[in-house]
Amino acid sequence: MNYRKDRDGSYPLFSPNRSDLKQQCILVAFNFEEKMAHSHYQYLLIDADHTIYDFDRCQEEALEQTFLDFGQTFLPEWHPIYTRLNLAAWDAHERGILTREQIRTVRFSQLAAEVGIHLDPESYHERYVEHLSGIVHYLDTAESSLHELAKSFTLAMITNGLPNVQRPRLSRSSITPLFSAIVISGEISKTKPDPAFFNHTLDQLGNPSPEDCLVIGDNLFADIGGGQNAGMHTCWFNPHGKSNAEPGVTPTFTVRNWDEIKSLLASDSIN
Repeated sequence: MNYRKDRDGSYPLFSPNRSDLKQQCILVAFNFEEKMAHSHYQYLLIDADHTIYDFDRCQEEALEQTFLDFGQTFLPEWHPIYTRLNLAAWDAHERGILTREQIRTVRFSQLAAEVGIHLDPESYHERYVEHLSGIVHYLDTAESSLHELAKSFTLAMITNGLPNVQRPRLSRSSITPLFSAIVISGEISKTKPDPAFFNHTLDQLGNPSPEDCLVIGDNLFADIGGGQNAGMHTCWFNPHGKSNAEPGVTPTFTVRNWDEIKSLLASDSIN
């Protein structure tokens, strides 16, 4: 079927001579994909947890299963406590304060101290990682959006997550074949926001210009600051409307969901 373009070269969203809703939907999708294909960016470097994956949901399920394995009940009110401790531990790691090995035990030892229980941090960590690696939940429309974006862009996944969590989970994810590169910090001994991490990613993609890349992630320090320092434009994935409390870090764009990411990439303002 051939569609007539408007004078500006785009496809009309709605045809006054057609009442067929199916055709109109096809026109919208076709016009949207064509605009994305002409975006300023050619490469999207996308964070995994809290950007693609619904990590909070995955984490809560893994914690519940872990505690059950040891004959305990993980209370709902403990989840925000563990989340706070986990985010603080990873932030300390990304700032060079904690090592990856220290993260293994510090989260569970701190949780035990705060809620007043006894546990072996190393054993709980090992079981938790085992469960977490088998759980896949996506944020809002992330899965379908990635399938759509892969038609117009070269995708790379960039994550500071643990390899023994990320690799098994990726083997269960429908999105894995969409990525031309998957860079996990624990496999290359470089961590976001280190520019070397982003340079390694560019190398895996065939060394495109940083100007042709857009970094998308939820972490201001690691994702946005790292991309900024590597000379790339950045898109802060900020579904909860947080304020920017990271000095010296200014995202090029800010979005609340995956639909806004797609609209941004199809926008004439960045083409």
